[in-house]
Amino acid sequence: MRKFRKVVRFFRLALYHIKRFFFVSGFPAKFIHSRLVSIVLGTVALCYWKLVGSLGQQYEYVRQRQDFLESLFPVIVGLTVLAQVIRYIAEKYTQRDQSYTEDLENLLNTIEKIICAKTVRFESRVKKLKVSQSVFTTITHPIEQMDEIATEAVAFLSRQCQVSDEKFSITVIQVTESNAGVRNAEMLVRSNKTRNHTSPDHLLSVDSALSRCIETGDPVFYPDKQAAADDANYFLSRRDKSHDNKGSLYCEPVEIRIQQSVYRFVVTFSTYGHQICPVGNIEDEEAFKVFFRQFVRRFKLEMTLYAIKLFDEDLRSPKKTSPPRKRRQK
Repeated sequence: MRKFRKVVRFFRLALYHIKRFFFVSGFPAKFIHSRLVSIVLGTVALCYWKLVGSLGQQYEYVRQRQDFLESLFPVIVGLTVLAQVIRYIAEKYTQRDQSYTEDLENLLNTIEKIICAKTVRFESRVKKLKVSQSVFTTITHPIEQMDEIATEAVAFLSRQCQVSDEKFSITVIQVTESNAGVRNAEMLVRSNKTRNHTSPDHLLSVDSALSRCIETGDPVFYPDKQAAADDANYFLSRRDKSHDNKGSLYCEPVEIRIQQSVYRFVVTFSTYGHQICPVGNIEDEEAFKVFFRQFVRRFKLEMTLYAIKLFDEDLRSPKKTSPPRKRRQK
């Protein structure tokens, strides 16, 4: 079943690129959208009909073949209608691209809000900074900033999907590993702090997106959680089951290396009771992946600062066998 889905996805992806070539980016699309084609399409059939009738009265050669020439008229009309349909499809793809451009502008506005919030916090902390305080520790609060990113990301994504914020959940989990190879997970950030979440440690021990990301080091995107669970790639939580297992998930691992120390995190975007896009809709899948990756980049910056803080603490504290687990510093 899993192989079959991969084959289906391969052909859908190939079809997606073919459609974009013909209707959006390739030379057929440029020809279809040209001004000359728009002028010619509406007049070619009418001109042909009048030309055959006019020449038939003047030339014996045309008059003798007029029945054949007139029989071509329905073919020309059909080709004209087909060309108009193709042009209509191409315009729909263009409109979708324009809508996508507007979505990217909204994304940039959201990222600007995130940066502004960080700038304001920096400025306020600098004014209160004392000589005896550590500048880096006092000003840099990565967990607080990741909370801000999660809040803005949920607001943006819920607007894109036209659903309430309650349908979305964003978490940031840190995964540590002891010298004995025992893994532990701690939830650093969650967009909805009033809800209970499945224990990160439990997700590491079952077939879940979290464990898959840690094992492979690659991001995963499941438009349909139920289908992913059927393939043993996703663990259905109580909240999933309360929404009839309907939802989508994007999960991306982030690794920060500082000298010999490695700090691993996983960012998860999850929906409940709402699928981000239909299964197999490559256009929407690729669009949302862009959105997710942009927010992950913002998270990664704060994760780097958080890792630097942990690394600095490790240098100042007695030598430990593994990175400390519970050090949620703001």
